Order: sequence, then C-alpha cells, then structure tokens
Amino acid sequence: MQLKKIAQAFLALVLTVSAHAETVRVGNVVWNKSASGSIDEFRNLTYDNRAGGMVFIRPSSNNQRAKESSTNVAIDDRFLVSVQDGHYTSSAVCAGAVQLSAVSTGIHINDLSADPVLVTVQPRQVLYFMISTDSDYRPILQQVDANTARSLLQNTYRQGHQISRVDVSNCPEPVIAPPPVYTPPPQVNNPPPVREEVPTLRLDIHFDHDKHNIKPEFKGEIVKAAQFLAKYPGMDAIIEGHTDSNGTDQYNIGLSQRRANTVREALIRDHGVNPSRLRAVGYGESRPIANNATPEGRYTNRRVMVVIPPQ
Repeated sequence: MQLKKIAQAFLALVLTVSAHAETVRVGNVVWNKSASGSIDEFRNLTYDNRAGGMVFIRPSSNNQRAKESSTNVAIDDRFLVSVQDGHYTSSAVCAGAVQLSAVSTGIHINDLSADPVLVTVQPRQVLYFMISTDSDYRPILQQVDANTARSLLQNTYRQGHQISRVDVSNCPEPVIAPPPVYTPPPQVNNPPPVREEVPTLRLDIHFDHDKHNIKPEFKGEIVKAAQFLAKYPGMDAIIEGHTDSNGTDQYNIGLSQRRANTVREALIRDHGVNPSRLRAVGYGESRPIANNATPEGRYTNRRVMVVIPPQ
C-alpha cells in the first residue's frame, strides 16, 4: 500500500505544468511553449538557396492572453504561423514574390488573404516584421530592419510550439539569370581622314645666276599666279623664293628673298592682289628640287613658288 502511494505521488509530480515558465514536462520529455531568444538564432533560416526566412515579432501589449488575441499569419492565402502577444516566431519560406497577410484568430474565418502585402524574399535572406494590434486585436504588419528587430526581441519570448508549414525541399530552384552577353558595339569603319592638299603653284619663272629680276618671257607666269590666287580669294599665300647651291648660305637666303619680293610686288602692282594676302619668304638653297651638280639642275632650283598654307 505504501509503495502504491509513492508511485501515485511520483506520477503526479512528473505531470506537473509550470504556468510561469510555460513548460510542459511529461516524463523525460520537456516542451517549452515560450522562451527568450536572440536574432542570431535565425541564421538557420538561410541554409538553402531555394528559401529565405521570415520573423514575426509581436511586442507585449497589456499582456493579452485571450485566445482570440492571437494573430494568424498567412502566405499566399495559406496559414504560416500564429503568434501571441509578447512573443515572436519564425518560419522558412520559399524564395520569390509572395502575398503576406495577417488576421486575428478571433474572427474565425477561413479566408486568410485579407489586405495582403506583396513581399519579395531573396534566397538566404531573413525578413523581419513587427505585428501590432488595435483594441479589437486586428493586426497591422510592418516590416522592420535587423537592428529594430534586435531591440524588439529583448522584451519578447519565442513561441516555441510552432510547426513549420514550409518544406524547403519542395521550394523551386531559384531562377538564375544568365550572365549578360557582351555585345561589342558595331564597328564603324570610318574612312581615313582626308588629308587636305595644300594648293601649290610652281611658277615657271627662272632667274639668271645671281639675279632677281623677272625676264619679259616670264610675265605670263605672273598672270598665272594672279589667276591661281583669284581661285582662292579668301586665303592668304606665301611667295617662296629659292636658289641653287652657288654662294654662301647667308647670301642665298637674301637672294631668294629678293626673288620672292619681286614676284609679290608684281602681283600687287600689276594685278591688284591685296598686299595683306601675300607674304614673301626666301629659303635660299635649302629646298632643291633638282641636282645642283649640273647646269640644268641649278637652273631649275632658281625658282619661285606660290603656296596656299593651311588656314
């Protein structure tokens, strides 16, 4: 009889429910209905590329314990979790765009899609939501950042009797956008730049050795030079004087300058060319166009040219 009383007392002890800790103990099995936690525990929601996680935090509001005060959270009109006042809970969810909604347990309806919010869950991403309620327990969902969630969790307890409705193995594989294909810009075969030719007129005016006067037989070349300049009325011109290699460099520079001056003066005096358009330059023997070793070559090098330089 004494042994039977001891057994009954032991059985009553192991079935004790602690309301304060919200812990149920049956034999060696312990079920924690709520317990405090931290934001670090949600890392286990980010282990799969096909899913992310959602955390719902309902800060304490006058310690509401009525059954109808609980909030049911649905995803795409399917029940996801339920959370009581002063508690938080979490769940894995498939990655992608989802419709998130929350209703009060007390309204007793099957339609869980009231006032849904479109939320996009990235793979391995955890989203945090705060749930507040009005006087009729109607829930209001508000997404918060991780720092705000960390602060809210300090005063709430984990609602531990949740069973996840999402099997991550059934989530579709994430659609990975192919890397952009680099398309080189169309090659434009630009034509090579057109090299602007400098208009040049070589006058067939030749000079006797050590002379700079224009012989009568070369007067027609002066007319040709005037016509050439008239063809380019808006451009200036250079009258170039040249010599052969006889004489010193310094002397030939002066001689070539006098030859250029003679042609310039003839164009101004006899053909009315504006003096401001003409500049005479003597190059001496520095720019031969023929061999100075022969009389013919030296005769060719004793010349005058009219050049239209780049403007």
